[in-house]
Amino acid sequence: MRLLLIILAMLNLALSPAPLISKQVCLDCHKKVLDQRYKHVAAEKDCANCHLSNGKTHPEEGVKGFTLVGETPELCLGCHNEIRKVLKEASHRHPVMTQGKNCLNCHSPHASAEKHLLIEDETKNCIECHNKSVSQYNKPIRNIRQLVLSNTYTHGDISKSGCSGCHNPHGSPNLFMMIGSYPEGVYTSANKESFLVCFTCHNSKLLLDESTKTATGFRNGTENLHYFHIHGSKTRICNSCHNVHGAMNSQLIADKVPFGTWEMPIHFKTIENGGSCTPGCHAEKVYRR
Repeated sequence: MRLLLIILAMLNLALSPAPLISKQVCLDCHKKVLDQRYKHVAAEKDCANCHLSNGKTHPEEGVKGFTLVGETPELCLGCHNEIRKVLKEASHRHPVMTQGKNCLNCHSPHASAEKHLLIEDETKNCIECHNKSVSQYNKPIRNIRQLVLSNTYTHGDISKSGCSGCHNPHGSPNLFMMIGSYPEGVYTSANKESFLVCFTCHNSKLLLDESTKTATGFRNGTENLHYFHIHGSKTRICNSCHNVHGAMNSQLIADKVPFGTWEMPIHFKTIENGGSCTPGCHAEKVYRR
């Protein structure tokens, strides 16, 4: 229905004897609207790609003299077919796309100093909203801003790629809009397909090889301690031991591990060329590479 209204509006515009306001007329007043490194292609070509005019300049005509040709997000999706496809296939969609200003919650419609026309740096753009603990799809989402800013160590991918290194910001078939598969429960089968989001960066051999010299730093000599802990048909997921956004310990090791209803302390320490931990399930264990 919205698409039909947009088409009708464009037809009315084409048949109207009133002349369109040219892009330059707009820029005579809106001088800085495209004054950024990254420009919206549609805005750069012609303001009329997204705006309707009755042929008279505003503010004489007020807001009605220069309005959008349709409502967001449908107006944006009319050109961004790749995003429409993502949303069609996504079982987990970013709620912000249908709240408030929709796409404009995160993107500038005209130009930006940031790639993808983001309003701010990608990580800052995300954590400005993810600044409290919430629940989505019956799953808890922790205060990401606090995890990123208040911890000594941050997930390297956040520093390099921003949040989109692991998440699709629009939607995904995977939990928490991840770009690859990740288990929904506490336990899963130890196979590469269960952790595809992690293995876009990390070496899958840390899960699959019992012995290694290169796949992981968590090893005692060549004994792969990742494999030791998580091989088999009932393995615990990565964030059982790692805080995947940020942590006070190196390697993003969590202070505590969930074990049933008990938060079990790990007491992780780094030592020269290795480390140690003393959780509630065993005495102190030391590993050296």
